[in-house]
Amino acid sequence: SDALDGVFNALLEADPISNQFEIAAMNIEYDFGLKAEDVVSYKGVKSNDNGDAGLVLVLEAADGKAEDVANQLASYQQDQVAFYGNYAEFAEAQSNVENAIIDGSDDLVVMVIASNGCSADLTSAVNGVLGK
Repeated sequence: SDALDGVFNALLEADPISNQFEIAAMNIEYDFGLKAEDVVSYKGVKSNDNGDAGLVLVLEAADGKAEDVANQLASYQQDQVAFYGNYAEFAEAQSNVENAIIDGSDDLVVMVIASNGCSADLTSAVNGVLGK
């Protein structure tokens, strides 16, 4: 949707993801563990570079499901922290995942993980797109 595109583009501008891999419907379900019926629409990319956890994901949750979606994204975040923790050479990616931002407003939920080259204040970027 156009609303998601604006939020997505603003966040991607703040957090330029290297070697972008578009997140597909199967990724939403299998990688992030989200139920298809909980997500109305989404737009996202993650880095396809080894050792770069960069991610920009914007989701429109089904009515009353925003908290469930945010909680599942937090579980995904913890899984990624554990994964990167297995590799000393991915310390920057692990730190970036630990500092991921998961936030929302109404039925809009966003998750942002800094790409290794990101220098922007992502908290400000997220607050800006959510009108906080």
